[in-house]
Amino acid sequence: MVERATSNESVRRYIKGAHIMGAVAEATTGTPISSETLEKWESLFSSVRIVDDRVDNINSLEERQEFYKNVKMSLKGNAGVFSSDVQLSEAMNSVRSLSESLSERERANFLGALGGTLKVTEKIKTEENPDRFSFLTRLEGQFMSRAFISLLPDEYRKRSRYRNLAKIIVRIGRSGNSLDSFFDLPDDYKYGEVKIRPTLGNRVRLLKNSVCDVGYILKSVKPSKKLAGYLGCTVFGLTQNRSKKERLNTFQD
Repeated sequence: MVERATSNESVRRYIKGAHIMGAVAEATTGTPISSETLEKWESLFSSVRIVDDRVDNINSLEERQEFYKNVKMSLKGNAGVFSSDVQLSEAMNSVRSLSESLSERERANFLGALGGTLKVTEKIKTEENPDRFSFLTRLEGQFMSRAFISLLPDEYRKRSRYRNLAKIIVRIGRSGNSLDSFFDLPDDYKYGEVKIRPTLGNRVRLLKNSVCDVGYILKSVKPSKKLAGYLGCTVFGLTQNRSKKERLNTFQD
């Protein structure tokens, strides 16, 4: 497998997701997300991207399993596990700090969501059935969204529309992960990170299975200029960062 480096643009794309969720939260509840919560979401997004890239660069199943084990050890307080990888060590320190800032209940939810994400990520890498791959991609986004929900402040949990907001964030996680995979599948396959070929049918399947999620979001979220701006910039960035060859491959089955 050819190894690829962590993309700064990919990290920035993930961080934009924090602002999209913030705009959605404000549009849903009428209360702006605090800068502190946005910073927590940004930190988690960027840290997850770094961990994800490390996983993608490990070809051996046994080595990946060992990596997952070390991630869990790091989250439990073993800060020296990744001392030889400064960027990864800092990312894990950030996630551990987020965990320690939560109540016991939310910490359990947070760590459970991250653990579930790792398990699904591994299944995605070895899945050969396109329909199952699409399902797992949505499930991975669902688990990650629950980690972000755990970081919401108590004032949001007391809002009458909190449950609706949580459902919306889960739907954003599912559909967002599918959209991300739609654009990334050619490179993911090229670098041996997944087994699903990036045919038009396989890529469209990722979007097709997210239609219900997108429909729920559009029906539940009150439109705002801020939200429209973030969404527009994100989609534009996704399309602009693809090469001409990748755009042509979109229409090849």
